[in-house]
Amino acid sequence: GATTYQWYRANDAAGTGEAAISGATAATYLAVAADLDKFLTVAITPVATSGILTGLPAKPAYIGIIPNMTAIATGTGTFRGKTCFDIALGNDGINSCTTVSNRASKKADFTLTATNTQSYKFTPIGTVSNVRFYYSNTNGAPITAISGNNTGNNISAAVTATVSYDHTLNTLAAGLTRLTALTANIYVVYNATADNSGADNALQLPVNIKDCSCCGAMISPTEYKEFMCYNLGANTSLNPFVANIGLLGDYYEWGRAVPTVASDLSMYTDWLTSSPALTTWGEGPKKPADPCPAGFRLPTEAEMLGVRNYNDYCRSGNWTDSQTAVTSLFGVGGSTIARSYLTFPAASSVYNQSGVVMRSNGDNAVRAWVSTVRYDNTPYNIYYWFANSSGNSNVSYTGYSEQAMTVRCIEE
Repeated sequence: GATTYQWYRANDAAGTGEAAISGATAATYLAVAADLDKFLTVAITPVATSGILTGLPAKPAYIGIIPNMTAIATGTGTFRGKTCFDIALGNDGINSCTTVSNRASKKADFTLTATNTQSYKFTPIGTVSNVRFYYSNTNGAPITAISGNNTGNNISAAVTATVSYDHTLNTLAAGLTRLTALTANIYVVYNATADNSGADNALQLPVNIKDCSCCGAMISPTEYKEFMCYNLGANTSLNPFVANIGLLGDYYEWGRAVPTVASDLSMYTDWLTSSPALTTWGEGPKKPADPCPAGFRLPTEAEMLGVRNYNDYCRSGNWTDSQTAVTSLFGVGGSTIARSYLTFPAASSVYNQSGVVMRSNGDNAVRAWVSTVRYDNTPYNIYYWFANSSGNSNVSYTGYSEQAMTVRCIEE
């Protein structure tokens, strides 16, 4: 006959405070907010078609806990793995997605095990205990399962979660842009003490699956942000992950809505003879002179510090001639350029020397403006981002507003 089901909620694994969940009488149950920090089980009652019609209910042990992530303190250590997937089937050069051909090398094919089964590694600082992994689908249902818990004590080595993604995501994500992507969160929760006697901490990885280029990075332990794949003014027909001088883009003086110098070092506008008002750019709501297109803005100092602190770096190519060709790329988010989610060309900066525009060639570096003003009363002390020839990265260097540097926009 038709087996019946009844789901129950309790306060602990022993079933304290057990209560039947109203309406939860199907073989599957979707957890709700009331289940946070609770334990669940289901009573399964067999039904015969003749004889004794109703059997005895079978009720397995309570399982949990479903943690309330908003109530758990942000932890330390690192939690890393692939967080952005582009199925690279549509949005060919539209919707800020770049061309399909340029995205092909990073295409995510969810029919393949290499894509639909991913590893996420948590590396603690010090010794922790009771490491557990969870996920929540927030738009659609891209994740189907997670495993890898280590509920023991005295954990100091990395713990790896295995996440299973829906094998049909090539179809489900077709045509989706960064604004409509399928999304989920992956969490690691651990006890901050070696013997499970202290408080839980958590780290979060936001995941998105779309039919659009992945050009982003973590800006904090818990927040991923999309960037434009190219500097403003760069040749967007080029592959952003292969070094080419066409990726340099235009050069802006701080606070200007239009570029001062083109990537070929021809001038668009006259150089500033005085510093701009410090309100032309700056943190907070997007400023009128912010040159980034709709949906994007200049990054802040804190965001670029996050890019430096919460992502891996790699470098590809060599600096050949600062005035004619740049073949260096700094990649963010992976151990090789092929895995990087965000790349910056080593565009350095340009300056006006007696009417001749010159590109600085002494540091083989990525330099890009951020919106942050260092000192309100010192117009020349403006923060910019810097990555040097060895692949190291720093933020918060000061630059004169009369220097011109590249702009890379971050999503609003």
